[in-house]
Amino acid sequence: MIVFAIFGYVVFGWLLGFYSVASSWPHLLEHGNPTGIRCVFGGFGALLGFPCGIFWQEFYRRLKINCLAYSTEQVISQLSWLITTWIITNLFSMLCLCLPFPWLFKITLLVLGNFTHGFVWWMRKGKLKNRQSTYWLNEFAPDFAQTIEIIRRILTPARKRLLDVRSITHNQLLMMNQTGFLEGPWIIPQDVIDGLHRLASSENSNLRYRGKRGLVILNLAKQAYPNKWIIDSNLYTKYPNYSERFIAASKFWDATILVSRPLKDVPAISIQEIFQSLRSPYYPGDILDLRIRRSGKYPRQAIGWLEDGTIVIVEKINPKFRQNSRIRITHVLQSVTGTMIFAEQETRETI
Repeated sequence: MIVFAIFGYVVFGWLLGFYSVASSWPHLLEHGNPTGIRCVFGGFGALLGFPCGIFWQEFYRRLKINCLAYSTEQVISQLSWLITTWIITNLFSMLCLCLPFPWLFKITLLVLGNFTHGFVWWMRKGKLKNRQSTYWLNEFAPDFAQTIEIIRRILTPARKRLLDVRSITHNQLLMMNQTGFLEGPWIIPQDVIDGLHRLASSENSNLRYRGKRGLVILNLAKQAYPNKWIIDSNLYTKYPNYSERFIAASKFWDATILVSRPLKDVPAISIQEIFQSLRSPYYPGDILDLRIRRSGKYPRQAIGWLEDGTIVIVEKINPKFRQNSRIRITHVLQSVTGTMIFAEQETRETI
C-alpha cells in the first residue's frame, strides 16, 4: 500500500512538471523540442514527488499513531481548548488591525498572539493522556461522556498474542486454546513457521522430534480454531537476529509475546509460569493414587506421571507392585523447568 501511494506522488509530480511548462514558461517551448522539454520538467517533478511521497507517508503514519493513542473524549475535550484559543487569537488580531497603532507594533502583537495560542495548545497537549483532560466534556455533556466511556470499554479489542517456536512445541498451546483463557487473535510470524520446518528437518533426533511435534500441534490448533490465527508473512529482514525480528513483529502488531520462558523488557506471557501456578501444590506426607508407567533406573524404583504431567519417582516399591498403586510423597523438588515428586509406596492399601 505504501509503495502504491509513493508511486502516485511520483506520477503526480511527473504530470505536474509535464503540463506546467506551457502555462508557466511558454517561451521555452519555442526554442527546442516541446515534447523533450516537457519530459525533462516531468522528470524533475517525479524526482521531487518521490521524497514528498515518503515524507507524507511517514507524516500520516505518525499522525495515525498519535490519534489512536487518545480516546474520543480526550480529543473532544482538547478541541474545546483549541477552538477557544483560536477564536481569542483571531479577535485579538482583528483588534490590532483596526486600532491606529504603528505597523511594527501591530506585527509584534500579532506574533505574540499566535505564539500564545500555540503555547497554550502545547501546554494542553502534554495533558492529553491525563484523565483530568476530560473535565470539559464531563462538565458540559456528562451523559455523552458516560456513553463514550461505556462504548470504549465494551468495544476495546482483545490484545493480540504472538507465538514463538517454544510455545508451539509445548502441548500447553492446545490446552490454552481449549480453556479460552487467553482471548484475542493468535499471530504466528512466517519466521516461526520456517523455524519449525528447519527443526523438523534437523539431523538431531531431539530437535527433529520437537519440530515435527510443533507442526502437528499447529495444524491441530488451526483445524480446531480456524478463525483465530493470523500468519504474518513479513520477514523483517533488516533485523539479522531472530530475537530482534520477533520483538519487531510484536511491536508491529502491538501484541503480547506468548513464550515458554519469561523475557526482559518485553510484554510477554510465560506459559510455563501459568501452568506452574495453576498446578495443585503437593507436600510431603500427601497420599496419592498413581498409575505406574515403567520401572526406574535403579532396583525397586518406578516412574509415573500425574494428570498435569508432573513426574513422580516411586522408591522402595514392592517388586510385585500393581500398575495402579497408592503412594505417599516423601519430598518435592521444585525447579524452573517443572516439579519432580519423590514418593514411596503406601503399603497399607493397594488398589
